[in-house]
Amino acid sequence: MEESIQGVVSAPIRNESLEETILREDGVREILARLERGEGIKRIARELGISKNTVRRWRRVGEWRRWVDARRPRKLDRFAALIERRGAEVGWKGAVLFRELRQLGYEGGSLQVRRCVQPFAGEEPAHGRGHDAIRDGRR
Repeated sequence: MEESIQGVVSAPIRNESLEETILREDGVREILARLERGEGIKRIARELGISKNTVRRWRRVGEWRRWVDARRPRKLDRFAALIERRGAEVGWKGAVLFRELRQLGYEGGSLQVRRCVQPFAGEEPAHGRGHDAIRDGRR
């Protein structure tokens, strides 16, 4: 008796799901059109290969919108001109700039200043020497 083992065949894997390109206008239009026709969220998500939450999100938004990168302002932003001018004068030394910025009202930490000037100074990035090291005097 000869046994034949047949492999399990699964559906081909798509290289790119609609969710990866969901920000394209045509994909969002399709979702909204299906919702307008009364199709269910679960069905739309399953057929398009996307999350139900993605369908819900576009239903809530109601139209396609381009992604806007909204960066949060940093504490150092208002001191950018001073850092550019003064940084070169002091050899891009973060500790010196930090002391001067503190006198001018900067409320952030020294690590943030050192990381800001590090590309100009050619130093290694400051890792693992945050507020605890400063407070304990382990510099």
